[in-house]
Amino acid sequence: MANGTIAFDTLSTSGQISGTAKSVDSDYLASGICTCWIHFNQDAASIADSFNVSSVEDSATGHFYSTFSTNMGNATYVGHVGFNPEATLNHNTHYIDQRATHRFRSTTAENGANRDITSSSSSIHGDLT
Repeated sequence: MANGTIAFDTLSTSGQISGTAKSVDSDYLASGICTCWIHFNQDAASIADSFNVSSVEDSATGHFYSTFSTNMGNATYVGHVGFNPEATLNHNTHYIDQRATHRFRSTTAENGANRDITSSSSSIHGDLT
């Protein structure tokens, strides 16, 4: 099976969708997609699943660097983070506190003290290089 490139300016349907929205500009698609996501265990610094992430690095308690497989075009991308609440966590926070074109750092804390958790997730929206 050969791999190749498909180039297009507009993606359209064959008319099977009702209503007026039957096409979308490909520039909009490229700018609006999630360019990176990761779900990992902070206790073990192990990736459960990911897209456009080559590695995760435990830099200190509650601090993790996720390295992109393909770099971002700039460091002004948008990042979202989340976690599965654990029964022992109270007043917790999870945020992206450092952005670079090749990686980002996420931090997790409980009551103001950095803490590792078992189920962490992040997604990035922005332009790739």
